[in-house]
Amino acid sequence: MTIKYSNRYSPEFKSSIMLLHKNNRSADFLAKEYNVSVSTVTKWMNQADPNNSKVPSDHE
Repeated sequence: MTIKYSNRYSPEFKSSIMLLHKNNRSADFLAKEYNVSVSTVTKWMNQADPNNSKVPSDHE
């Protein structure tokens, strides 16, 4: 039996995170504020902009 998982986050939610990131919010801040892992936020950033080699975080 194969279990298929639906997307946990809606496209609208991801878009709002992306917009906040473009308005100078760090991946760490967004992860904490919206209860999403930093790796998930950075993955969305990289998917949206594959040429972006570095996603700013507060740990840098």
